Amino acid sequence: MSISYSSPTLHPLCGQFEHQEMESTVIGANGRFGLLHGLCGRTGIPFSQPMFAMIFCMAATSALGQSSGAYNIAVLDDARYRVGFEDLTASELPIPSGQLRLSHRGLPIDIDVFDGGDGRFGPGDYFHFTGRRLRGDHSWFDPYSAYNVYQLTTEISRPAAVVGKKPSPSVPIIEHLEKELMRVALPRATEPAALEPWYWQRISQVKGDHFSYRLSWSAPPRRLRVALAGLTDDQNATVAGVPQHWLQVYLAGRLVAQSSWEGQEPEIVVIDDLQLEETDASGALLELRIPQRIDPKTGRQLVDAALLNWIELEYPAGDDHQHTILDRSASHRLRVPEGVLSPERVIPVSPQPDLKSPSLQADYLMIVHSTLRTSLEPLAEFHRNRGRTVVVADVEAIFDQFNNGIHAPDALRRFVQYARSHWQKPAPAMLLLVGDASWERATPTGNSRNLVPTEQVMVQGHFAASDNRLVSVEGDDYLPDLAVGRLPAGSPEELDRMVNKVIAHGSRASATDKSLQAVWIAGEDRSFQKITDALARQAEIKGAINTRIYPAENQGQNEVFAALNGDADVVHFLGHGGRFVWRTGPPDLRTAADLFSVESLTDLDAKKDLPLVLSMTCSSGPFDHPNANSLAEVFLTAENRGAFAVVAASWRVVPVHAFSERLLRFLLIPGTPIGTALMKAKRAERHRSLVESYNLLGDPAMPLRFGTSHE
Repeated sequence: MSISYSSPTLHPLCGQFEHQEMESTVIGANGRFGLLHGLCGRTGIPFSQPMFAMIFCMAATSALGQSSGAYNIAVLDDARYRVGFEDLTASELPIPSGQLRLSHRGLPIDIDVFDGGDGRFGPGDYFHFTGRRLRGDHSWFDPYSAYNVYQLTTEISRPAAVVGKKPSPSVPIIEHLEKELMRVALPRATEPAALEPWYWQRISQVKGDHFSYRLSWSAPPRRLRVALAGLTDDQNATVAGVPQHWLQVYLAGRLVAQSSWEGQEPEIVVIDDLQLEETDASGALLELRIPQRIDPKTGRQLVDAALLNWIELEYPAGDDHQHTILDRSASHRLRVPEGVLSPERVIPVSPQPDLKSPSLQADYLMIVHSTLRTSLEPLAEFHRNRGRTVVVADVEAIFDQFNNGIHAPDALRRFVQYARSHWQKPAPAMLLLVGDASWERATPTGNSRNLVPTEQVMVQGHFAASDNRLVSVEGDDYLPDLAVGRLPAGSPEELDRMVNKVIAHGSRASATDKSLQAVWIAGEDRSFQKITDALARQAEIKGAINTRIYPAENQGQNEVFAALNGDADVVHFLGHGGRFVWRTGPPDLRTAADLFSVESLTDLDAKKDLPLVLSMTCSSGPFDHPNANSLAEVFLTAENRGAFAVVAASWRVVPVHAFSERLLRFLLIPGTPIGTALMKAKRAERHRSLVESYNLLGDPAMPLRFGTSHE
């Protein structure tokens, strides 16, 4: 069916000029022709707008004839979007309009095709669709990716039923305002894992620490909502019998609401009486303030800080749907950018190896970002030459085939799970992730370090990077079912250095007369030294030659340097530390000193034989920071220095003797891969925080080289 429009007037619903004598063919998600359901024809040239869309290239090519006939269209925001025939660069000839299929997570999406009414999608033609932001389970935006991906195919497929609810003119209109500028964990909340991880601004009782924002509207809203969460948890307020948090909301200088709540819990302030005056016809200044309060018992000022999450303006229901789309729930309409947004570019998806083929088999899975594949190949070949069956999978192909093109770590987990369950036996026993990760979502202005994402888990109420989740694929527990390691390279040059270290270590010949050279480092705390003594005796029974370093205050740096420059096979540190440092004692700057830091690595001697480092301390291995490498990462990236592999925690942990004892016991079995030893130690560990926060940065298939190898 085609519909003709004749006059170039501004349409009241879409806010764009209608085409003169423009005919449009409308295709529903089920492939059948239908009416526009109240939508209008819109110009092919969008008004000047920010670019809210981007097309992901999933290992794509622009050469004609090499495309799979599929395109991944990624959008940033809720809006109407336009894709033209010229954007489909692999389409040399016009396409029957009935072959266009758009889907999201496998479900069909309606498109409005403007093809001049001839049923052929060719030069000058385009289609519109409603794109929506990628949302999180507990947040307005998804915590892993900024881009929501829609998949377009140009191949004939079986028609599917239309999904979703039809627009209703009787629901209110919501304008949602939110900025993600602060990443904050709230460990003392009732359900910290269910809270939004990103916030707009902190507000406190400190003078000047308030929030101001100019709200604008064409017609006054009927309701205002402000979402917050408590940051402080001042027990003095509880003892005094007063609320821990007290918020005042001002609009146009008038106090319109006050709210109180407790702890690090979320709070939504709903304001129905906005007290607007004629001078507020086009907008008003919103201010959020926390007043200074005095503890009635002590006379001291109470500490009160909160986090602003989002602001919503609600407008009454009506027939004017200009610049709005129906929300997923159909309970309201969302205010969206004016006009129709255009993708920045469209690149077709190239055919990928079918990762769901039942004929595949692998002992060892490697997941790599495409920019690092060439640098990884020597390591993959190294393992093939030693009898392992290795499958190297492009991370983009995994996103495409296991998550409908959307970037998320759960896609990796589903791939591993599928390979274990559906590929030929023997099933994969090891997984290597090749590429850095970052907790900062990729955006047009953001960083590009999130090459192979990791899971973000809550450890003692705080965020922690965990590759363990990606291999917990059998049953409903959190225990690993495969050995997993990561080479957290952000560039081919970094990966070259890591691979060279791994291959150099793997090429070392094992000999029956080779004793394990072990270095044991502990801080000045006697409890750490006692545990370390017991571990050293355990290793000595197995024939290890031990070196103990127990420095006090400013002592010990030279001994650590000498040990790392020596012939150590394994270095075990137990004590206080952090993201960039090992320390002699607790974080007391008056007495404790740096024992070893990221800067220290540059002072080490260059050598080929490098150790495995077991960093049993707090937070020395968070590999997901967007721009600062941790101590564990620098151990790997330092050229011809540091370590060939590191076991380290991504968040604060309490050292447990039993965990180190089990890990050491498995490592001391000649020929046992370090990834397998860590997996077995975790499977026997009862502290979930240790299981999920400790990661292996290195090749999980590499054993320590001593005694008789059974590789």
